[in-house]
Amino acid sequence: MIKREGPRGEGAKERVQGFKGSRGQEFRKATTRYKGLLTVLVLLLGPLNPRTLGPFRTACRQALLTLCIASVTLLIPIVPAVARADAVDMLKKTYAGIQTVEARFNQKIVISTLKRERESKGEFYYKRGKGFLWKYAGPSRKVFLYDGKAMWQADEEQPFVIKERVDKGKVQGSFLDLVEDISKLDVYFTIQEVAQDKDGTMFLLAPKKEGMLQSARMWVDTKYLVSKIEITEITGNTNTLSFSSIKVNKSLDDGLFIFNPGKKEIMER
Repeated sequence: MIKREGPRGEGAKERVQGFKGSRGQEFRKATTRYKGLLTVLVLLLGPLNPRTLGPFRTACRQALLTLCIASVTLLIPIVPAVARADAVDMLKKTYAGIQTVEARFNQKIVISTLKRERESKGEFYYKRGKGFLWKYAGPSRKVFLYDGKAMWQADEEQPFVIKERVDKGKVQGSFLDLVEDISKLDVYFTIQEVAQDKDGTMFLLAPKKEGMLQSARMWVDTKYLVSKIEITEITGNTNTLSFSSIKVNKSLDDGLFIFNPGKKEIMER
């Protein structure tokens, strides 16, 4: 599994390089046609010289050139509608075939009201039908485990663990859905934007059901594996998770997703 700077901040040139195959050929043909049109207009109207051209002709020339430049610019959309649908289908198809995920993660949480940042790192495990596990290695060692029915939270410095039962109907369109089954992404989220570059694809998402989550951005690499998720809550807080050393469909023991509280007290919510 698992700034807009990546997909959107590297400029039109890299977005153009993201068009491949038939879409790339169509784009290059269209660009050539518009460049030709622009050249013809410049030759017909001649160089802009206000001393020799009347005000009306000058205004017409500038309007025509502006329209041509705008037309060429509009040839570089974020992602064409067909390509956008293809990207969504590829993402869903990829994760429909994934049974397990193992990865390292780095997390950055920004609390907007306090203007405070908190960073941590650890390991992530997922197994279809069993749940997912976040094992934090620093700055403090803690565990978040979802076993399909409840979310378990444990901190090695605390004498208790927290068990919070999850009502799937009440948390639709939450962070839980982004992690548990990405193949159902468009069931719980509206895909507002898709942007591509040479490194992969970014999806801008909005939950279909109101809740704490306001929006999310998800980046996938060229193999359509999630490399980063950025969550924005209605409070303005952001939670960014970056994934590395991703392994899929490797054997994971079911026992990894069964929480053992040991001698600690269980506090239920």
